[in-house]
Amino acid sequence: MSKEGGLVYIQVYIADTLAHVWKTGEPLETFGARVMLWLLSGEEDPVGTLPDDVGLWAQWLKIDADAMRVHYDRITRGWRRDENGRWIVRRVVEQGETMAAASERGRKAANARYRKKKGGACRRTANAMRT
Repeated sequence: MSKEGGLVYIQVYIADTLAHVWKTGEPLETFGARVMLWLLSGEEDPVGTLPDDVGLWAQWLKIDADAMRVHYDRITRGWRRDENGRWIVRRVVEQGETMAAASERGRKAANARYRKKKGGACRRTANAMRT
């Protein structure tokens, strides 16, 4: 999961995704709503979760509550709830964990290079590691 310039990045395999839509006959409105909610879940805390609030989802998607109810079961298929009642979007959580691990490895590598060159920790990445 990456938030480059305020944008959320998630990896989507286009051929697999289109094949799923064509195979299942899923309405494009449902598919679009699911992808939009994936992206929105990337901005939530914790990453990859959504509140269990159909009305709020409808507001985010700019559709009325009745339309949201029509698509709700298909949108949430494969998702589960956590102990706090929030919906977990597994693929976004997994990608977020992968990106966080890659970021941590990058910080450690930058500090190692800086220490080797200057004899101390890089101030910028050292501060970032504390947060």
